Amino acid sequence: MLEASPTGTVDGCFRTAVKGATIATVPCTLLGVVPQAALDNGDLIMFRASGPVIEEAGGIERQPALRGSQR
Repeated sequence: MLEASPTGTVDGCFRTAVKGATIATVPCTLLGVVPQAALDNGDLIMFRASGPVIEEAGGIERQPALRGSQR
C-alpha cells in the first residue's frame, strides 16, 4: 500500500522508452485519480513528472499514466 504525504500526493517513478529502445526512469509525483474520466470510461491517474528526461524532451503531453482497461 502506498502512503500519501500530508499534501495527499505520493512520490514515485515510471519507466519509458527514449531514443529508440533506451529505457529511462522518470521521477513523478502522483497527484490524484479522476474516476471514469478516460475515453473508455476508465480512471485517469494525474501526475507531475520531472527530471532530465522530461527537461530534454521539453515536457510531456497530457496523457494518463494508466487507463482503466490497461491495468
